[in-house]
Amino acid sequence: MAGKSLEALRRAAKDCRDCPLWALGATAAKALLGPAFRITRSRGKLVREEGLPPVLATFHPSYVLRMKSRPEGKEVYGTLVADLGTAARFHRAGQIRQVIQRPGDRS
Repeated sequence: MAGKSLEALRRAAKDCRDCPLWALGATAAKALLGPAFRITRSRGKLVREEGLPPVLATFHPSYVLRMKSRPEGKEVYGTLVADLGTAARFHRAGQIRQVIQRPGDRS
């Protein structure tokens, strides 16, 4: 993500201190949380970063579709569904916003 886009995202996120952000894919999550973030270890959990509301990251849906024909595809799909359930609970409570990933970004 370009520097200006990241700064704009961080400014917008500050307006949402009390509601977690939903990052779809590693690209969006790393843009917010830094390059050390690992989606395989921290997805589905609220992660805190100074100056941002909590971030809830999950696999990008396109990744799940690419995994569909592989042996681990059902597990990856189940993981996404579980994470979406977590996000839905926050959303129903009015406590989550989605981080929009630009076309061409990869997870």
